[in-house]
Amino acid sequence: MVKNLLIIGSTGTLGNRVLEVIRNFKDRFNVVGLGARQDSEQLALQVMEFRPKYVLLTENNITSSLRDAVISAGSRLFSGIQGLREIASVDGVDLIVIVMGGALGIYPLWEAIKYNRDVAIANKESIVIMGEIVRKLADGKGVNLIPIDSEPGAIFQCFNALNDRRELDYIVLTASGGPFRRLDYNQLVNVTPEEAVSHPVWRMGKRISVDSATLMNKGLEVIELHKFFDVPYEKIQVLVHPQSIIHGAIGLSDASLVALMSNPDMKIPILYALSYPERIETSWKRLNLIELKELTFEAPDTDHFPALRIAIEAGKRGLSYPAVLNASDEVAVELFLNRDIRFTDIPILVEEVLSKHSPVTINSVEEAMEIDNWAREETYKIFNKVMSR
Repeated sequence: MVKNLLIIGSTGTLGNRVLEVIRNFKDRFNVVGLGARQDSEQLALQVMEFRPKYVLLTENNITSSLRDAVISAGSRLFSGIQGLREIASVDGVDLIVIVMGGALGIYPLWEAIKYNRDVAIANKESIVIMGEIVRKLADGKGVNLIPIDSEPGAIFQCFNALNDRRELDYIVLTASGGPFRRLDYNQLVNVTPEEAVSHPVWRMGKRISVDSATLMNKGLEVIELHKFFDVPYEKIQVLVHPQSIIHGAIGLSDASLVALMSNPDMKIPILYALSYPERIETSWKRLNLIELKELTFEAPDTDHFPALRIAIEAGKRGLSYPAVLNASDEVAVELFLNRDIRFTDIPILVEEVLSKHSPVTINSVEEAMEIDNWAREETYKIFNKVMSR
């Protein structure tokens, strides 16, 4: 059976990996929709290749090449935030794949669930910001939410080993540790954007690469797991595992441990998320345990990398704190990439914004975006007042 896919975020790093997987399994997947935030030129090339029924560009910079591609393919074009909402409700879609980064991913996720569409998601921001409400709505609708990212996806698969949720003792969330785990503070101060986006294991977008280097990404994933699986923070253990072979594990009540292991290749979790609940046979390189020289684990260093601690604290405080954390971090990373602040300033700036926040309960997408906007404005305000140089 061919599965019809709508891919939102198709021009990003992960979106291109999703399309790479689809090209290898054209007999199993059909692209009926493609969406991007602003890369009109790359989207035009994708439209010409896949000829989808539906096309989305969130920002209104529609180029002539994209218009020509849409006309040639006979596609229906959506644009703006309203288009981001509307495209998630179109007919003829079996799975909506959300790999668009940032808080905007909330819009298609919310609409997809409302219209009973299964979702494969790599937009952790949506879950961090309003995961409890999303999970409740999805459960009520009987909608499957399948995580794409390697570590949450691994935990998702490990949960299949449970006969009963009461068997779960704890979760092990692994982290590569990023490229700077052996540096001291004086060296971290001088880290450049070019160094920060060069991940030693994974090929990722700029923000997530920097977040991986600060360990903020792992803190966001802790919040994501808490909200996605309804597991207490005290039962989520973060371990640095530089080889990135064990992507996640769960400890069981009988003292056993179930782990998911594979070579660090994003095609594997992507394919599982696209094909769920099936598992498609591949010819990809198998994990050879004999060839592995070592599997090492260590506790994360939250003194040198305080972003992990800051994120978990924000998660435990709950309410709108996680939304502020996410938005402020996105701005801080952008400032770092633009060389306006140092690498070590990122968690300092985020923590200062959190300290200025008066928390509220988030009950809707609109409320979530109001908090997101406040946090972004406050981050720039503090930067301009304290850190601008």
